[in-house]
Amino acid sequence: MVDQPTKILVVDDQELSRDLICQVLTSAGYAVRAASDGLNAIRQMEEARFDVVLTDVSLPQMDGLELLTQIRDRWPDSRVVVHSDLLTWRVARLARAEGAYACLSKSHNTAQLLNTIASASLAG
Repeated sequence: MVDQPTKILVVDDQELSRDLICQVLTSAGYAVRAASDGLNAIRQMEEARFDVVLTDVSLPQMDGLELLTQIRDRWPDSRVVVHSDLLTWRVARLARAEGAYACLSKSHNTAQLLNTIASASLAG
Protein backbone atom coordinates (compact mmCIF):
# COMPACT_ATOMS: atom_id res chain seq x y z
CA MET A 1 0.00 0.00 0.00
CA VAL A 2 1.43 3.39 -1.04
CA ASP A 3 0.78 6.34 1.23
CA GLN A 4 -0.73 9.34 -0.50
CA PRO A 5 0.87 12.72 0.30
CA THR A 6 -1.05 14.99 2.63
CA LYS A 7 -3.26 17.34 0.58
CA ILE A 8 -3.08 20.98 1.61
CA LEU A 9 -5.09 23.96 0.41
CA VAL A 10 -3.36 27.32 0.92
CA VAL A 11 -5.79 30.26 0.99
CA ASP A 12 -4.24 33.73 0.83
CA ASP A 13 -5.10 36.78 -1.23
CA GLN A 14 -1.47 37.98 -1.23
CA GLU A 15 0.04 36.26 -4.24
CA LEU A 16 3.66 36.47 -3.07
CA SER A 17 2.84 35.00 0.34
CA ARG A 18 0.63 32.29 -1.20
CA ASP A 19 3.27 31.29 -3.74
CA LEU A 20 6.07 31.19 -1.17
CA ILE A 21 4.05 28.99 1.21
CA CYS A 22 3.07 26.68 -1.66
CA GLN A 23 6.73 26.32 -2.68
CA VAL A 24 7.82 25.51 0.89
CA LEU A 25 5.05 22.93 1.35
CA THR A 26 5.55 21.35 -2.08
CA SER A 27 9.29 21.04 -1.40
CA ALA A 28 8.43 19.26 1.86
CA GLY A 29 6.48 16.62 -0.10
CA TYR A 30 2.91 17.81 0.35
CA ALA A 31 0.32 17.90 -2.45
CA VAL A 32 -0.56 21.60 -2.52
CA ARG A 33 -3.25 23.67 -4.21
CA ALA A 34 -3.97 27.35 -3.75
CA ALA A 35 -6.93 29.71 -3.59
CA SER A 36 -6.93 33.50 -3.54
CA ASP A 37 -10.17 33.91 -1.58
CA GLY A 38 -12.67 32.06 0.57
CA LEU A 39 -15.22 31.43 -2.17
CA ASN A 40 -12.60 29.87 -4.43
CA ALA A 41 -11.45 27.76 -1.48
CA ILE A 42 -15.00 26.46 -0.96
CA ARG A 43 -15.24 25.56 -4.67
CA GLN A 44 -11.99 23.64 -4.44
CA MET A 45 -13.14 21.88 -1.26
CA GLU A 46 -16.27 20.78 -3.11
CA GLU A 47 -14.11 19.23 -5.86
CA ALA A 48 -11.42 17.54 -3.76
CA ARG A 49 -10.71 16.46 -0.22
CA PHE A 50 -7.98 18.36 1.64
CA ASP A 51 -6.38 17.12 4.83
CA VAL A 52 -5.24 20.57 5.95
CA VAL A 53 -6.35 24.08 4.98
CA LEU A 54 -3.98 26.96 5.74
CA THR A 55 -5.99 30.16 5.52
CA ASP A 56 -5.31 33.83 6.01
CA VAL A 57 -7.84 35.66 8.18
CA SER A 58 -8.18 38.71 5.97
CA LEU A 59 -9.64 37.58 2.64
CA PRO A 60 -11.92 39.17 0.06
CA GLN A 61 -15.53 37.94 -0.27
CA MET A 62 -15.37 35.56 2.73
CA ASP A 63 -12.93 36.06 5.59
CA GLY A 64 -10.84 33.25 7.00
CA LEU A 65 -12.96 32.81 10.13
CA GLU A 66 -16.12 32.37 8.05
CA LEU A 67 -14.22 29.93 5.83
CA LEU A 68 -13.11 28.06 8.94
CA THR A 69 -16.73 27.74 10.10
CA GLN A 70 -17.88 26.47 6.70
CA ILE A 71 -15.08 23.91 6.56
CA ARG A 72 -15.79 22.73 10.10
CA ASP A 73 -19.48 22.28 9.28
CA ARG A 74 -19.09 20.70 5.82
CA TRP A 75 -15.73 18.90 5.99
CA PRO A 76 -15.11 18.13 9.66
CA ASP A 77 -12.18 15.80 8.86
CA SER A 78 -10.13 18.69 7.42
CA ARG A 79 -7.93 20.54 9.88
CA VAL A 80 -7.71 24.31 9.52
CA VAL A 81 -4.63 26.34 10.40
CA VAL A 82 -5.27 30.09 10.54
CA HIS A 83 -2.50 32.57 9.83
CA SER A 84 -2.50 36.35 9.68
CA ASP A 85 -0.33 39.45 9.58
CA LEU A 86 -2.40 40.81 12.45
CA LEU A 87 -2.96 37.73 14.58
CA THR A 88 -4.31 39.25 17.76
CA TRP A 89 -5.20 37.37 20.91
CA ARG A 90 -8.90 38.01 20.13
CA VAL A 91 -8.67 36.60 16.59
CA ALA A 92 -6.69 33.57 17.78
CA ARG A 93 -9.26 32.91 20.52
CA LEU A 94 -12.16 33.20 18.05
CA ALA A 95 -10.40 30.90 15.58
CA ARG A 96 -9.74 28.27 18.25
CA ALA A 97 -13.35 28.53 19.47
CA GLU A 98 -14.52 27.89 15.89
CA GLY A 99 -12.36 24.80 15.63
CA ALA A 100 -9.03 25.95 14.20
CA TYR A 101 -6.32 23.35 14.68
CA ALA A 102 -3.69 26.07 15.18
CA CYS A 103 -3.03 29.77 14.66
CA LEU A 104 0.17 31.25 13.26
CA SER A 105 1.41 34.76 12.74
CA LYS A 106 2.53 35.35 9.15
CA SER A 107 5.89 36.28 10.64
CA HIS A 108 6.38 32.56 11.41
CA ASN A 109 9.54 30.89 10.24
CA THR A 110 9.63 27.98 7.82
CA ALA A 111 10.33 25.41 10.54
CA GLN A 112 7.34 26.58 12.58
CA LEU A 113 5.08 26.38 9.52
CA LEU A 114 6.31 22.89 8.61
CA ASN A 115 6.00 21.64 12.19
CA THR A 116 2.43 22.95 12.46
CA ILE A 117 1.39 21.46 9.12
CA ALA A 118 3.03 18.12 9.98
CA SER A 119 1.22 18.04 13.32
CA ALA A 120 -2.12 18.94 11.69
CA SER A 121 -1.67 16.28 9.02
CA LEU A 122 -1.08 13.61 11.66
CA ALA A 123 -4.04 14.73 13.77
CA GLY A 124 -6.58 13.16 11.44
